[in-house]
Amino acid sequence: MSKRARKIGIICPGGASPATNTIVNYVVKYLELHGCKAVAIRYSDLFHEEPEQSFWRLRPGDVRRFVELPGTILETSRLKIDYVESRKKEALSNVRQDKIDGLIFFGG
Repeated sequence: MSKRARKIGIICPGGASPATNTIVNYVVKYLELHGCKAVAIRYSDLFHEEPEQSFWRLRPGDVRRFVELPGTILETSRLKIDYVESRKKEALSNVRQDKIDGLIFFGG
């Protein structure tokens, strides 16, 4: 029997498109509707030593007020691929430490 995901991280590693906050809003609503918690993760924070201070819970009301703002409330990051490759294990450890079951990546 497979375990059902309960806590999903949302990450925007590329540049933000004009509708990024709208997409985040709908993803958060969808996850809540299906009994999952949405967690905002700034891409650079995947490599942070204390992820519990870097990942934060998103609720539909938290995101709704940002829908019409440009950019993204998640911030974006243009980290060099060599940096990311060298620290993948650390990022995965941080996600597991925060008990995140899955990740959604999107962005420009």
